[in-house]
Amino acid sequence: MTDIQTEVLVLGGGPGGYTAAFRASDLGKSVVLVERWPTLGGVCLNVGCIPSKALLHAAKVIAETKEMTGAGLDFAAPDVDLDRLRGWKNTVTKQLTAGLAGLARRRKVTVINGVGRFSSPTEVEVLADDGSTRVVEFEQAIVAVGSEAATLPFVPHDDPRVIDSTGALDLADLPQRLLVIGGGIIGLEMATVYDELGCRVTVVEVMDQLIPGADPDLVAPLAKRIKK
Repeated sequence: MTDIQTEVLVLGGGPGGYTAAFRASDLGKSVVLVERWPTLGGVCLNVGCIPSKALLHAAKVIAETKEMTGAGLDFAAPDVDLDRLRGWKNTVTKQLTAGLAGLARRRKVTVINGVGRFSSPTEVEVLADDGSTRVVEFEQAIVAVGSEAATLPFVPHDDPRVIDSTGALDLADLPQRLLVIGGGIIGLEMATVYDELGCRVTVVEVMDQLIPGADPDLVAPLAKRIKK
């Protein structure tokens, strides 16, 4: 039995999904957006780009106070309150997710929270956290299910000392030593933040340069800076 009928179904509420949903609505289509997590924004907004940039801003402030020593301005070492820093980061994220929810309402995009699975070529079954299911019948579907952190077979992921990028953004504690596996953008963001917060950081990258695929001439100044 079909619970909802729509012209366009969008599976995934991240930057790809919600922009597609908003655009389809602007073009006059009826739209249903299915998102597995409680808020829109996907990995980028909730546990990726936005919270990492907030923490990078905090790290930059600490770095700039150190750099001013050469100009005759000496600052005391920061007293890091992880609970308050985490709360500030979460506030930045919540403001933006609330804005997305408002945009969805104004565009009359129907948002359904739950895990969507195709049950037929024209239907998706959505399983909510409370165990209830709803069936959405659609004419066209856009799949934008995003990404998640890769798991490595040689890493003991059941060890509480092992965290992925999402766990790193939670700032559960500040270890004395931190190993970052992967010298890409996300790994270096976390390495930079934790370094400025007082951790001793080692980055391991399988390729012959940081941020593999980027222009080596652009990466070189960054590598020189963080080696210090």
